[in-house]
Amino acid sequence: MSQRKKYEVAFLEGYKPAVITTKKNPFIPELIKYPHNSSFDSDSNLYIFFQEEQQKTEFEKQIENIQEESYDYHYIIGLTLGFPKRSVQFYANMRQLEEILGKYPEEEERNGIGVIWSGFFFSSHFVFFKEDVRWLWDTYTHPKAINHPLFLWTEETSYLEVPYGDFHRLNEMHEYILQKRGLVPAI
Repeated sequence: MSQRKKYEVAFLEGYKPAVITTKKNPFIPELIKYPHNSSFDSDSNLYIFFQEEQQKTEFEKQIENIQEESYDYHYIIGLTLGFPKRSVQFYANMRQLEEILGKYPEEEERNGIGVIWSGFFFSSHFVFFKEDVRWLWDTYTHPKAINHPLFLWTEETSYLEVPYGDFHRLNEMHEYILQKRGLVPAI
């Protein structure tokens, strides 16, 4: 299996718009040089770093008066970190459902797929994750981002590797996941 790029590296290479990390992260000496905020969350050990001061200012305006752990909180953070909008909406909805249920939502276990690519790691939904992957590959075209493999993660399959830009393989992996989940018959 290929090496997965760390999110801090993607940020330092200039194409990941923001990262959240702890104060104990070994990349802190490099990250601390960037605009950052440590008061966006009640966890005083977290920082969010931005490529530009303008991003930090915009984030602070958006997050002001937003209740921590609310839908809007997760939505703003997800978009700020550079994740696809539909996956951010799915994640924010699942966090709200988790708050209501008091446990991890079965819907997320049943429909969620972890997407890992070139310093990005987020939860998506099996119905639209292929569109989100296309969005990633179309949006982040930095020379140090492209040509890294994409990894899909599910409980049933562990990590599945997809070469950069290989939509045929992505479709095959989608079918494989559906088969593993018993949603289509195995051929």
